[in-house]
Amino acid sequence: MDYDSVEEALYRLEVAKEHLERAREALKVKDYPACLGFSQLCIENAAKSVIALYRIPSWTHDPSAELREVIQEHQEEVSNKMGPPAIEKLSKLAQAAETLAPEHGRVSYGDIRERKPPKALYTEPNATGALQLAEISVIVAEEAVEYLSL
Repeated sequence: MDYDSVEEALYRLEVAKEHLERAREALKVKDYPACLGFSQLCIENAAKSVIALYRIPSWTHDPSAELREVIQEHQEEVSNKMGPPAIEKLSKLAQAAETLAPEHGRVSYGDIRERKPPKALYTEPNATGALQLAEISVIVAEEAVEYLSL
C-alpha cells in the first residue's frame, strides 16, 4: 500500500473529531477521567493529522516533538499557505499534545504511587480545560489540513 499523505491526514482528523465528540459526551455525564482521556486522544490525532501531511506519524501518545520538527522543517511553506500566525497555532497544538500526553496512562490506571484511581484524580475544571484544548486543536488541525494539502 502506498502512503497517501492527504488521505492519512484526513483519516487522523476524522479520528480526532470522533474522540472530541466522545469527550463532550463524557463531560455531560460527569465522567471526568473519560473526558480527559478522549480529549488527549483527540489532541494526539489532531497533531498527527498535521504531521501526516509530511511524514508517517510514529506510534506515540506524545507527537509534540514530531510536530515541532515538521513546523521547523516546513516553516516557510506553512507561513505562505496558512499565514504567519499558523506557526504559533501549530506550536500551541504541539504544546497541547505535550501537556495531555501523560494523562493517557493516568486515565486508565490512576496514580499508582499515590494509590488513587482515575476518578479521584480529575475534577470538572480539569475536564473542561482538556476539552477546550481538544476543541481548539481540532480547529487548528482542520485549518492546517485544508491549506497544507493543496
